[in-house]
Amino acid sequence: MLVLSSLLGAGCGAAQSQGGAPDPYVARAGDVGVTTSDFRAAYRTYLLTVGLEDGPALRRAFVEDLLAQRLLVARARAEGIEETPAVRFERERLRRKLLLDRYAQRVLFDTLRVRDADLHEAFRRMHTEATVRHLYARTRAQAEALRARLDAGEPFEALAAEVFADPTLARNGGLLGTIRFDEADPAFEEAAFTLPVGQVSAPVRTAQGYSILRVEDRFTQPLLTETAFAEAKPRLEAFVRRRARQQARLAHVHALEEALAPAMHAAAFGDLLGQVAGTAAAPAAEALDAWLDRPLLTFGPPGARQTWTLRQFREHAQYAGEAQRAQVQDRAGLEAFLTGLAVRETMRAEARARGLDREPAFAEALRAAVDGVILDATRERLMAEVYVPEDSLRAVFEAAPEAEFAVPAAVRLREMVLETKAEADALKAQAAAGAFAALARLHSVRAETRAGGGDLGYVTLDALGPLAEPVAAAAEGAVLGPFEVQGRYVLLEVGARRPARRMTFAEARPALEEQARFAAARRHLKATYASLRARHPVEIDTDLLHSLTLTDEATD
Repeated sequence: MLVLSSLLGAGCGAAQSQGGAPDPYVARAGDVGVTTSDFRAAYRTYLLTVGLEDGPALRRAFVEDLLAQRLLVARARAEGIEETPAVRFERERLRRKLLLDRYAQRVLFDTLRVRDADLHEAFRRMHTEATVRHLYARTRAQAEALRARLDAGEPFEALAAEVFADPTLARNGGLLGTIRFDEADPAFEEAAFTLPVGQVSAPVRTAQGYSILRVEDRFTQPLLTETAFAEAKPRLEAFVRRRARQQARLAHVHALEEALAPAMHAAAFGDLLGQVAGTAAAPAAEALDAWLDRPLLTFGPPGARQTWTLRQFREHAQYAGEAQRAQVQDRAGLEAFLTGLAVRETMRAEARARGLDREPAFAEALRAAVDGVILDATRERLMAEVYVPEDSLRAVFEAAPEAEFAVPAAVRLREMVLETKAEADALKAQAAAGAFAALARLHSVRAETRAGGGDLGYVTLDALGPLAEPVAAAAEGAVLGPFEVQGRYVLLEVGARRPARRMTFAEARPALEEQARFAAARRHLKATYASLRARHPVEIDTDLLHSLTLTDEATD
């Protein structure tokens, strides 16, 4: 039995636990081995992922596959896969991420303690409901301006009608309804469960921006018993520890942002923002070097400030994750992105100064992560080598159920993305008179669709998320919105509708090839594993394998 979804554990040749005690091999093939901690970590993850029950036969199959994967990675390393551009890039990305994780563990998490009082407070919140209304702002300055207007006597409800594009929140004064335990951003929840009823909060920083809260009501179930607390305590400990780590990391990041006092250089920042928004052209090739060497961002404590050029920004930004890139929609988003890069690099510099990147545990974690990249790359290469005859694909297509290769119903849409609600409201009436495409070319801030008059092509309702319902109910030619999306305001023009139908063979072919190649690649991979095991005699310590507990115990 092949366990293709198993994860690689620590490094291939690790024989010491992190504490320095011997970590015996449960399986070996020459210089490649699987230690008890390797097996335990990967096997626990596998059981949780697939939902199977532990058993001797499953353990044997799993450790054989894990060892075969190690052999496959070792062969790929020997063939020089680590020097390919893709793996080198992933190695550097992983090194950066793991260094941040190591820094957070050593500087922030190792000193965290879960107190009994914290558990009792979490238990109380598990049985508490708060009715909350709020005002949202993207930046601290906007939030403080809203709070100042509240202090000056403006009604909460009137400001909600102004700041929310969502019609429900605009009409109901920002009323979110009932907030329960672990349903909201941690900082938002903290304010909702601690703010006196009827009092307006200071701006609360969340992952989405800033909120100003007013708790309308809060109710805690009476008669919470110590017996019920004792039953919930193990689950509470895990939750409180995870939440404490999240809050400690966020607080540290926010403190660093304040200490670094990042300052943007207007000329380079403006040009970069123009490229992000699609309103500025890239520099000519002969001017690129000079363009990249301009100062962009200065940050750091007094006496130790440093300046990044556009070139240095590009070097760091290439390793940012998709979620971090997604926030770069406007000036505020670009400033937050730049600040986040500076904060993370400051943390890495401190980690290097502490020698965390020279610790054996860091090297082992990096090797394990790179092993995963190599294994994925090797599997992809095996899949790419597979050829499936066309007659086989056609036979699968013709035998498939009608619904398997269905093209869902879709609607043709145009979009116009605008910076402010006032601008969207002003353009909506003109757009409804038949000028949508022309107005989108002139006013839409999204470069990807501006040249085509905002044309999105045919879009399925499932792809529209919360906008699906109004689009489904609209007649052809209707102009909908404005809808608030990531701080901007979107108008949509509804076009022709296309009914659901079955794909043609040509349309289904890419999916058919992927399915067939995946199945063939699994067989190819199974044969490769068998070949590797045959060439490298496998030694499995059956007694040790079957006696291992799945908890992290030093006595194993």
